[in-house]
Amino acid sequence: MAQQAGNEMRITRDTTADLVLLVQRIAADSNAQVVATQSLQRRAVEISKSTEETFEKLQAQGLQTEQLVGLSNDLVQSVGVFTLPQPKVA
Repeated sequence: MAQQAGNEMRITRDTTADLVLLVQRIAADSNAQVVATQSLQRRAVEISKSTEETFEKLQAQGLQTEQLVGLSNDLVQSVGVFTLPQPKVA
């Protein structure tokens, strides 16, 4: 019986050691996942900021385009009073 109990204790010890190794691997993998997640979060924030900046620049460009259209229309009206000489027909 003592020998059987000793064998069972060794099996329990070995199983516990295997379990400890598995838990350590899980912890290491979890830490790696945390690092990857934090990196992804930082990138997402950067993308969001870049998107906002692009949107603001597009809005500003739209306003400038509208101003150019207005100025172009004003120029067309200003120049519209001039007429080109008609070619003479022989």
